[in-house]
Amino acid sequence: MFLLLDTIKETTDQKIAPRFVLESGSKDGALHHAYQSLAHTPMFSVASHCVPIPEPEFEPKRPNSLTELADVVAFIVTRYLLKRVQGKKPELDPSRFGRVFWYGFNKRGEPRRANQVGFPWDEFFI
Repeated sequence: MFLLLDTIKETTDQKIAPRFVLESGSKDGALHHAYQSLAHTPMFSVASHCVPIPEPEFEPKRPNSLTELADVVAFIVTRYLLKRVQGKKPELDPSRFGRVFWYGFNKRGEPRRANQVGFPWDEFFI
């Protein structure tokens, strides 16, 4: 929920209503229910600045969908982290993506976010 609420807050701060498109799967009903439950809380109204936010859409997995691009980005970031942990030079550096909103957790399990070029290693792992 942190990721969802934070994305809603960040976009509606700029008077933009986010559109969430998720890959269809077995948990569609659970995600729909979670969104509906969240949308009916006072916290949602505050985070969204009362900007109408459409319900998340679910699309079937297709080879040409944007979810494939998200899979590639996730692979590059995961590979980068693996190589860093192994003390090896990563093949691809996420800094080549430009400025990115990063979401993660610190060692105490507290949610963290950063808006920067390159992976925020110190923010998430120290």
